[in-house]
Amino acid sequence: LDRIQCGSVAESVVRKAPVPVLLFRSQVRWPTDRPPRILVPLDGSERSATILPVVAGLARPLHPVIELLHVLEPVAPEPYLDRALSLPGESAGSAEARDYLQRAAAPLTAQALKVECAVLEGPAVAMITSHAADSGADLVAMSTHGRSGVTRPLVGSVAEEVLRSADVPILLWRMPVAAAAP
Repeated sequence: LDRIQCGSVAESVVRKAPVPVLLFRSQVRWPTDRPPRILVPLDGSERSATILPVVAGLARPLHPVIELLHVLEPVAPEPYLDRALSLPGESAGSAEARDYLQRAAAPLTAQALKVECAVLEGPAVAMITSHAADSGADLVAMSTHGRSGVTRPLVGSVAEEVLRSADVPILLWRMPVAAAAP
């Protein structure tokens, strides 16, 4: 119950804070034998990319590797199909996602920041948290919609689920409503 309450308080702070919020469960130790890795999940929306200037500002003095990640979530097969369709090789969605990540990386690389890109397929939260562990991420930085009230339980939040399940510090940014694009 303590963990649920703590998570609830942290989630509430993130939903209401006008600034990025850094959350961590235990002592933070930046690596001394390699540059830190910052994993930045992007969903393709303009809103998700609002974290990039925040990450750039944080990154300049740290000289980290910034990894942009896009997760392609599986689409449920139509009821009349026996199974989901799969094609050999890279899917069109994967190629589009790579192009999107390259475009998102351009302003960061223009600032002489080291950027890597990855596209994964699967459930977003599971892919983000497992990739954070597998890639040795020291921080996950992501935007959140900051939903509250009735829409939050109905829609859910990938950011909040990552906050609950990731073993690394999380930097969450809720873009102010006034700055949101229509």
